[in-house]
This record gives sequence, C-alpha cells and structure tokens, in this order.
Amino acid sequence: MTAGSLASAPPEPESPEGIRAVILWVALGIAFSASWVELVKHWMEEPWARPSVLFLVLFLVAAARDRGPRDRRRGGEWLVLGGLSLSLISFGVGLGRLGRPGIPLGIIGMARVLGRPSLATSMLALWVIPPPSLLSEALSPGLEQGLAWLAAGAGEALGLPAVSSAHALEIVGATVEIRPTDGGIPLAIYF
Repeated sequence: MTAGSLASAPPEPESPEGIRAVILWVALGIAFSASWVELVKHWMEEPWARPSVLFLVLFLVAAARDRGPRDRRRGGEWLVLGGLSLSLISFGVGLGRLGRPGIPLGIIGMARVLGRPSLATSMLALWVIPPPSLLSEALSPGLEQGLAWLAAGAGEALGLPAVSSAHALEIVGATVEIRPTDGGIPLAIYF
C-alpha cells in the first residue's frame, strides 16, 4: 500500500461507545433547543454579545480534536440535570433568558459523564453565554476607564507615550474612543 491509498481508505466503523456519545450529545443539544434558540436570538439582537459565538466555535473545534484518554467523573449527571432544570423552569415561568446558563452546565456535565472532552475543554462552554447587560450597565463607564488606564500604564512601561482620559485612550499619537459597548464586563470576560 502506498501513502495515497491509506489516505483514501474508508474509515473504520465507529465503535458502539462513540455512537452512544454522539447520540447523547445530539440529545443534549435537542433538550436545550429552547435555550439555544433564545441565545441565538440574543446574539442577533445585541451586537455586544456576538463575540461569545467565538467560544462556541473554539469549544466545538477543541472537543473534536480532544483524543485524550476517557476520564469519566461522577457528578456529571447532576450537572446535566441541573442545567436542564434551570432551562425548563426559566421557560416555564416566562423568563427564557435565565435558562441560558443551563447550557454550559449541561455541556460540562455531559463531558464528565462521557469522559471526553476534558474538563478544561468543556469549561470553554462557560464563555458561550454572554454576561447580563445589567452588569455592563452597572459597571460602565468605570470598568472601561479602568481598562484604558491599565492599557496606558502598560504602554508607558514599554516606553510608549500613553494617556487615558474619561472617554479615550491615546497611545503614540493614535486615539481610541472608549464607549460602553467597547468595554465593561464583556471585554473583561473576553480578555
């Protein structure tokens, strides 16, 4: 056999354990379908929340590449149950957005039950849910100004002339306007 014939050989059939894992992940996604729909609607309506989509992509890529040994842990069932309960109860009382945190709980729980992806990989799911806008509003503009002050300090430490003000950051003559949508909790979390 040549190297080219190996590349075109049909893949080995999936093991029953692998098929079971795929079925459980699909079932989990379906079980959270109402929360997923609400989350996607939120991403579409709120531009500041869209960067959290990146963490979903990162989680999916990292989980697909995770080929480490299976490390099943106890307690994952309770996380899945807690996440589903949170989602269902929040939709039952008409506050679907409160069910969003159930998604990462379910993902982390399923990863613990199946033993893959690793806990570190499954923790990426925590950043799929954007922080509540109430936190951004409550901590704005102080957090943005604090981040600008830290950036100016870092620039000065590197020998660059840097100045931060209430609504702008100036480094080496270039000015960046600071807006509440540019900072606050979402920016701090994504950093």
